[in-house]
Amino acid sequence: YVKQCVPQNRYTREIPLSEPLPTIVSCSTVQLIFANSGVDLLKQYIGLIYRWAAGILGVFCVLVIMINGLLISTAQSDDSTVADAKTRILQSISALILLFFAGIILYTVNPNFFTTEDMVYSTEESVAEPSADPAAAEPEPTPNPPSEPSE
Repeated sequence: YVKQCVPQNRYTREIPLSEPLPTIVSCSTVQLIFANSGVDLLKQYIGLIYRWAAGILGVFCVLVIMINGLLISTAQSDDSTVADAKTRILQSISALILLFFAGIILYTVNPNFFTTEDMVYSTEESVAEPSADPAAAEPEPTPNPPSEPSE
């Protein structure tokens, strides 16, 4: 992830040309994705989309289970509401189980599907200019500290 800062010039008044323009900088974190080929890039995007959709679906199923649990507890003696809520809870649980088994199948086919090892992240710190002097790249040897005389 990289922090990207973009200047935004939004003025509410006219500024004379002799006065310097104020600049407002807006920063946000962005994710850079690099790939060696179009197929690798497509695989990375599919993986990102699946992980995003699986997270959204998991949260939605848990919310459905909680809401229908509240419906069951507040239904009192209305049997049709209880039966409908139980059906929706079972459907949500089956959707979670299906999502879990889909993840197991995807992991079996490609163990790196859920990892981000194949994605390359670029940060400002990782971009370094190579040194023109090869001797400058070698660390200087540290001198041995003087030994204290033994008695």
